[in-house]
Amino acid sequence: MNLLFCSSNTFSTSLLFFLCISSGNVITSTLANKIVTNDNQHHHGQKRTSSIVVVGSSNLDTFLPLQRLPTSGENLTLLPNTNPTMDVPGGKGCNQAIACSKLASSGHYYQTEIYFVSRLGDVSLDPMTMNIHNVLKENKVNMDYCINVDNEYTGRGYVCLEKESGKVSAVISGGSNIYGWKGWNDNKEAEASQNNKVDDVDVDEICNNLFQSNTKCLLLQREIPEVVNYKLAKNVANRNKDKNDNVNEKIIVLQDIGGEERPMTQEMLSLCDYIIPNHSELIRLVKSFMNKQEFNSTIKKMTTNEKIEHEQIIELAKVLQSKGCVNNVLVTLGDNGSILIPKKDDKIIDSDEITYYQKACTLPSCANVVDETGAGDCYRAGFAIALSEGKNIQESMKFASAAGALAVTKEGAVPSIPTRKEVEDLLKTNEDDETSQMSMPSTSETVIDSSINIPRGGGSDNNDDEDFPYMFGSRLNSMKDRPELWSQPVDNVKEWVKRQSTIQGLGCVDFNWPQHFHSWDAMEAKAALDDAELVAGSVCLRYPSKFARGAMNHPDPE
Repeated sequence: MNLLFCSSNTFSTSLLFFLCISSGNVITSTLANKIVTNDNQHHHGQKRTSSIVVVGSSNLDTFLPLQRLPTSGENLTLLPNTNPTMDVPGGKGCNQAIACSKLASSGHYYQTEIYFVSRLGDVSLDPMTMNIHNVLKENKVNMDYCINVDNEYTGRGYVCLEKESGKVSAVISGGSNIYGWKGWNDNKEAEASQNNKVDDVDVDEICNNLFQSNTKCLLLQREIPEVVNYKLAKNVANRNKDKNDNVNEKIIVLQDIGGEERPMTQEMLSLCDYIIPNHSELIRLVKSFMNKQEFNSTIKKMTTNEKIEHEQIIELAKVLQSKGCVNNVLVTLGDNGSILIPKKDDKIIDSDEITYYQKACTLPSCANVVDETGAGDCYRAGFAIALSEGKNIQESMKFASAAGALAVTKEGAVPSIPTRKEVEDLLKTNEDDETSQMSMPSTSETVIDSSINIPRGGGSDNNDDEDFPYMFGSRLNSMKDRPELWSQPVDNVKEWVKRQSTIQGLGCVDFNWPQHFHSWDAMEAKAALDDAELVAGSVCLRYPSKFARGAMNHPDPE
């Protein structure tokens, strides 16, 4: 392979060697950086903002500490010397909004704003509702669309907490989460009969205010009326149609299946990019689309074949997808991890068995499981944040797994929500564990990040007009001093690689050693390059400045 190097005006002693280079000729040149300027729509130093919209419930929770959870028909008393913990802010919507805010990255050049849409009770009737207002404000959640509904009580959650294991079981009283949305119904008579500020609701006007060009994600759940989820998801679908194939400008719709157990229409499911049930919710959802005989036959077949849980989940997800109404199915499995079964896409390689598996993050030995309340909400919020920041599916699942794991280490849904730093620290402690892309027994697995589809060079060196025989390269350090070109964090090398992957025509990048290998090893770098559909052009040996004299003959600083 012939290599053509066009050096920059900065000269330094460097030792070149090559990793992961595909066949073909390579041009590495800082000239390729000029491509970046065509992509730059912001002045240096201008902060980029994005937003996530969370729509859902707000509750005041009461926790009942028990030795064990009650069985059917059984009465239990609280643990000795304990009292209920009352009026703790919670509810799936509130939990997820606060989790999104605490998990979002924030820096000099980027900021994510979290909008929360919810219906709360009448403060004069239910003064503890202010607990929810206060905690949302403390966590910097935008409450412009959190409305107090006249003559309604705030929703309540009554949580039985098994103290020793942290397991929970809860009963929810909907309150304003159910009765505060009457203006969203199509029943005009019902609207006219109400006398509060949500009677005359213009959904389109609300959506025009909520969904802006920088909105990345809409996160829904099922402790509010289905009509609200449907109208918002439908509005987003209509907006996304106008974006054609520009994936980066489309709003991602995630539907948490948790909440009220009720049927979902095929149309509603088709409007969601991701549905996120746990195992039992997935079974109930599949059952709702089958008659009793068909469902029993499906379950019996799985049991007879003695398929492991993962394989059963994949089959159940494919049952939904076979109905033609479901896109990506992400199933959370608690301490058994999570599985995502993507919708089959013609753009993906011809495999019927594409799955993503993420094992549960391992907690530090000093951490204990205290309360599982809110762990699923943290997982869903973490997944939404990671997707909105441009992480691929596997990275998003890994980030979400860490957020969910940390949420079980404290009592209460909101108090247990971790910060971004806590999540990143846990991910670092799990770095040396086996790869999260585990193979599943008896399942052909391929893990693909299908969001990368940028034209590259490096075609055949014949005279075919469709191919360009050289690959353009760029030094990775070109990203270091241009953070305004990338809306995501630029404080680590992996993000630099991701940014370079968005440059049309760029095929390879050059690394510096040891500068670019302090936080990862060669195999991790190779994996990041594969995800970005790039290769390494060269690795340049760059000694730190303290070795400036005599660097090549005696690098020992002493």
